[in-house]
Amino acid sequence: MTAEQEQKQKDEEIDINRCNQLFGLVGKILIKSDTAKEERRQRGELFNVFRVCGVNHYETRHSAILAELLNPSGSHGQTDAFLSIFLEDTGLKDFGFNTSTAVVQTESSMANGRIDILINDNRGKIIIIENKIYAADQKEQLKRYAKFARDNYGDGNTRILYLTLNGRDASGQSGDGVEYITISYGDEILKWIRDCTVYCASKPIIRETLVQYANLIKELTNQSMDAKHVEELLKVMANHADEVAAMYNHFDEYREFVMNTYLKPQLEKVAKDLGLELECNWSAKQYTGFSLRKKEWQKCGILFQSQSTGYGNYIWGISCHRDSAKLDYGTLSCLQNSNTPWWQLGYSKLEYNMDVNTMRDIVNGKFIQYIKACVTDILGELGKLEAKDIQLP
Repeated sequence: MTAEQEQKQKDEEIDINRCNQLFGLVGKILIKSDTAKEERRQRGELFNVFRVCGVNHYETRHSAILAELLNPSGSHGQTDAFLSIFLEDTGLKDFGFNTSTAVVQTESSMANGRIDILINDNRGKIIIIENKIYAADQKEQLKRYAKFARDNYGDGNTRILYLTLNGRDASGQSGDGVEYITISYGDEILKWIRDCTVYCASKPIIRETLVQYANLIKELTNQSMDAKHVEELLKVMANHADEVAAMYNHFDEYREFVMNTYLKPQLEKVAKDLGLELECNWSAKQYTGFSLRKKEWQKCGILFQSQSTGYGNYIWGISCHRDSAKLDYGTLSCLQNSNTPWWQLGYSKLEYNMDVNTMRDIVNGKFIQYIKACVTDILGELGKLEAKDIQLP
């Protein structure tokens, strides 16, 4: 072995040792964090009525909660205090919006769509909130909002807030040329909920409800670890910056590895157990996803698919080629959204995005249990149709 080869082998051994050291340190932090979380659970601090009621990733349910808090006539009884705090925390304090006369609506209709949350001060100014958790932008969505606002309220009298988990921008086809403000659940909304909690410190029912909602937001935005453990983790990561960068830079390969090595065999077992056929497509250059179908189905299948090329924003339901089948059976009750030409029995948004947390739940088996429950629910409803001699094509 040459001196160069010996040095290369030595360098590789050092990298492996440092990686093992990183994993060991991170493992110790996670153990401490899990211990602290278990102690909180035993004290009852992890009870969360929002999670129990299934709020989680559904935009419409979050919109209803946010709108109720923002509403000066809301059941919270705090008049416009929460709305005023919201304007300050989202940078709209100087907008000149009259909070005392404001009216809040959800799913407000306009000529070519609906607005998630519309706040009207009845003095000529409005605030539009587009609430996105995992859903993709609709065609020219923010452009349509801007036109609606301009046509009905004139220039300069509207603020459009684009709310996401992490403060991402809208897609180009939706938001190019539109003035809008990005806000996130993880930053502005969480700060607002905390500030409202402080405001209601002497009102225990409101205060504790806000605490529970803040905890749900922290889970959604991966902030559930205690601050002291986060700080400890960040220091370890900084001390192993090369190793962290290497793992981050190979996330795409890691995702495909997990989906091929873990998810595909799990799906194959589910398909076998339920008597279904499986098809998978993990190509990031196409719409990714997988489908399960009965042998007798020629034109339909239970499809889990991304809404755009790549791995984000998955939806699921009964999919049919719009020109090859016509299903007039209405929307299945286990699906959240009404039927479309492609999803003729309705569809739902997947409560997972194909991110690093989903990869974790694929490996530990939680994700496949969720998928199996979805498939079982839809097969149960299809069984009721079959009992009426209604068969999918």
